[in-house]
Amino acid sequence: MERLIWEAREALNGCEVVVALSGGMDSSLVLHVVAKAVSKDKVRAVTLDYGIYTYDISKISAKMVAEDAGVRHFFIEAKEAFEKVHKRGQACNRCVRTKLAIIREHFPGCIIVTGANLTDSWSRIGVKRFKDIYAPLLNLSKSEIKSFAEELGVRYYRIGEGVSREGCKVKHLWKPLVAPEYHGMAVCLANDILLSFLRQNSFNFKFANVKVVGPLSKNIALINVSPLLPDSLKEKLREELLSVREIDEVYFLEGKYLLKVKANPSIYLVESSKRDLEQGKFKKEVACDIEVEWLLSGNKRLRTFHVVDAVKEVQ
Repeated sequence: MERLIWEAREALNGCEVVVALSGGMDSSLVLHVVAKAVSKDKVRAVTLDYGIYTYDISKISAKMVAEDAGVRHFFIEAKEAFEKVHKRGQACNRCVRTKLAIIREHFPGCIIVTGANLTDSWSRIGVKRFKDIYAPLLNLSKSEIKSFAEELGVRYYRIGEGVSREGCKVKHLWKPLVAPEYHGMAVCLANDILLSFLRQNSFNFKFANVKVVGPLSKNIALINVSPLLPDSLKEKLREELLSVREIDEVYFLEGKYLLKVKANPSIYLVESSKRDLEQGKFKKEVACDIEVEWLLSGNKRLRTFHVVDAVKEVQ
């Protein structure tokens, strides 16, 4: 821990600093490290507010973390920019670049500190400081980050949607965000309802989320909970989700599913890109076995991927 603080002090000496604070474990630890490394009057924390796409508990957590660290905290409205990024298919890397651009615009001349670590694509760059970006956790695993956070007594609220990364509802929308009032509303309401339902029924879970797939004209909700829900809760939850007008069908991810995925040629023609999506998204933190059937998309507007159907395979 002392080395982490020392490195941050060396990297940020004399700089104005803004920490990108989501309210999760990684960015919360980073803020505490930076607050110990440099004078707090040179540090600000900023949280981008994506409106309905941001979990309320994330904003509450971010505010608490900033108060604990004794650092000034700002929220920036970014809902429209967020919707634009994902309109042509889920685009996490582009989203990160957009987020950094927004922070630069509001805090020009500052060093932006992020919680990027070994689990992020940023780690491929291989250096903690790159231009105006500093990632002090770059070489750390999740278990190491958790250990350091506990050592510093960092408080934050866990959402429960995932194990490795939390905070974004759109990562569960496995189709383009073409119509925010339909596609966006479906994934946001579904995930809020699920987490509230599980807590109201005192169901302990490792992760819980709702994937939304299907053609653009139909929202199919796939309930993804580990451990699996008992039958006594399934029908109640199904009825609650079907009461949402933006949700057309509801299924539980159990057993084995085949995902039919249309992809942009830049993904479809590159085996490593398809493999990364399969392992890093479709098969990661999913409560059932997943197989993927790749289809070349003829939609020139699609930049990434679109799960057009999910078929449960008979055992």
